[in-house]
Amino acid sequence: MRFIIPVFIIIFQITPCVYSQSIDFFKEDISFILVGDTLHVKGEYYFSNNSSRPAMTLLFFPIKDFLKSTIRESITVFNLKEKKYVKVTTRNKGGILFPLSIEPCDTSIYYIEYSQKIQSDTLHYYLTTTAKWNKPLLEAIYRLIISKNVNIRSFSFDPDTIFAKGNFKIYLWEKHNFMPSKDFVVILQK
Repeated sequence: MRFIIPVFIIIFQITPCVYSQSIDFFKEDISFILVGDTLHVKGEYYFSNNSSRPAMTLLFFPIKDFLKSTIRESITVFNLKEKKYVKVTTRNKGGILFPLSIEPCDTSIYYIEYSQKIQSDTLHYYLTTTAKWNKPLLEAIYRLIISKNVNIRSFSFDPDTIFAKGNFKIYLWEKHNFMPSKDFVVILQK
């Protein structure tokens, strides 16, 4: 039996009224770890400020089925460069909003982590929203880590590498100069 409810969707988009032209989003490195009926999403997101002035904005990070499936206590936003937690300013039915700040001519890396209860056989990560930044990601790395006894029916992108480590299968995608024309979708064999 196939369930059609998406498990998670992540979209990076900037609300036009708070968008700062001096901030670029140029790299993401994300691990999707499926343990039992819980999906753990752990990602590093790289931003740069190419201006001679400090840049600050609010970043909206939507999460599909946020109210239904996200474990709210699991949401973490951490500025790796400044080594400090970032306060999530808004949590609504669509996702989270948090401040992003970068010094002049500098780079910042934000770590975002959260967990969701699985409600479907479809994992969906929006990639096409990269176009909102008006340039491709210089590098994008995606990892899907699942138990060896979980099977995959299909991928929207074929993995570049598949390997086993202990009791897990790891699927790896590495993209360069990446302006995706479709989303990242994984359908599990149930």
